[in-house]
Amino acid sequence: MRRLGFLLLMLCMLSSLSKINTHFAQEKNQLKRFNVIADLTLYPQDTPKKIAASVLKALEKERFDYITAHLLDPEFIDRRIKSTASTADQLIEEIKSHFTKEPDLLKALKTILRSGEITDDGQKASIKHKDYPNTQIFLRRIEDRWFIENRKEAERAPEKE
Repeated sequence: MRRLGFLLLMLCMLSSLSKINTHFAQEKNQLKRFNVIADLTLYPQDTPKKIAASVLKALEKERFDYITAHLLDPEFIDRRIKSTASTADQLIEEIKSHFTKEPDLLKALKTILRSGEITDDGQKASIKHKDYPNTQIFLRRIEDRWFIENRKEAERAPEKE
């Protein structure tokens, strides 16, 4: 009887240690940028449709920190911070202020994200909406995640010689 109790105790301890190790491995592998941890379950980015929904959700929750850290093109964000000699926090506040001052832009963006038509070639994508014919949202894929690009026009095809 004592052996059985001892074995059960050992199994419980091993189970607990396994959970602790898994927890630390998950923390170690977390994507963290500007002190904001990526939550790819709440804000998935594995398809253009999912990133559109993720940006919309983050906008509705006013998570401008998350948008800046994980949903906007990271190369653009890094260049912007470097070129303006600002911090990530300053850029986040600038983006938040921009949307606060231009509610019509925010409304248009939400409409396009919510019900726009997505065109996807596997590496680049765009979202447009019939009510906003002169506005598109452009996306690009980096590894297994999609990001919002900072551009207003479609890329031109290279000219043939």
